[in-house]
Amino acid sequence: MLLGSIFGLSHGCAHAATMQLNSNVTCYVNTVSGSPNNDGSAGSPKRHFSDCINLIQNSWDIVSFTVTVQGVAGQVDNSPILITTFRGTGTVVVDCGGSGGGISSPGSLSPFAQGPIATAGGALGANFVVENCTLSNPGSWGFDLINGNTGMMEIGHGVVFGPAPSAQIAADSPGAMVLITDNYTIAGGAQYHYLTQTGGLIQDTGGANGQRITVTLVGNPRFQYFADASLGGNMILPFMTFQGQASGYRYISMGPSSIWTGTGTSYYFPGSAGGTLIGGGYYY
Repeated sequence: MLLGSIFGLSHGCAHAATMQLNSNVTCYVNTVSGSPNNDGSAGSPKRHFSDCINLIQNSWDIVSFTVTVQGVAGQVDNSPILITTFRGTGTVVVDCGGSGGGISSPGSLSPFAQGPIATAGGALGANFVVENCTLSNPGSWGFDLINGNTGMMEIGHGVVFGPAPSAQIAADSPGAMVLITDNYTIAGGAQYHYLTQTGGLIQDTGGANGQRITVTLVGNPRFQYFADASLGGNMILPFMTFQGQASGYRYISMGPSSIWTGTGTSYYFPGSAGGTLIGGGYYY
C-alpha cells in the first residue's frame, strides 16, 4: 500500500506538497534493496534513513501522530541524518532494528552534519526518538548524536554508542534538550561522552518508583572528560547507574554551567581520575 493512502490520496507522496497525516505511519528503510525513489512502504523501502527523514521534513505535517522510520536488524547505514524542522507536534522515531543495525558517519561531512544523527537550523518541532540503533562516527571530528535545535531528542531503548572523535551525546543550543529515557551501552571512547554547551541540557527520566537508568560500558573506553558542561550548558542526571570502567577524567564544569548528580560525589561518573571546576562551574 502506498504511503499516500494515509492521507486519503490515490498516489504516493515522495514528490507531493505538504500533506497532513491522519494516522500513525511507518517509513521503511532497507540499505540493500531500497531506493531513494521508493515511496517508503513495506514493499517499496527507502535506501537510507535520511531519505525517510527528508520526506517527512519536506512533505509531511505529522500533526500529533507518530512516524516510525524502520530499519532492518544488522544493516548499517553510512548516510548520516541531518534534521532541521518537523511540521507538527507528534513524534518521529528512528528504529534501526537492533542486532547491530545502526547509522555510521562517513567522516566527511558539512559543518552542520556532524554525526550519524544531528539537528541544526531552528526549532525541532516534533519530538525525536532514537532506539535500537548503534551510532558510530569514525571520522576525524564530530558526534554520535547532537541536538543543535530548540526541542527534544530522546534516547530510547537499545541504543549503543560507538566511537566518536568529539562527543557521543551533545546538546549545543539554547533550548536544545537530550532526554535519556532508557538503559543504553557505551562501546567506544570519545573526547566526551556527555557534552552540553550554550544553554543545552542533558537530562535523565529516572526516579519513578525508584527506577534508575543503567549505562553499561564495554571494555575500558577512554574519554578526556566523561561529562563536560560549558558555556551555560547543564546536566540533570541524578538517576543514572554506570556499570563498567572508563579511562580519563570524570567531569568538567565551567561557569556558569552545572552538573547535578544528586550526590555530588566525585566518582559518580566512570573514569580513572577526578573532576574539575573552572570559573564558577557547579557540580553537586
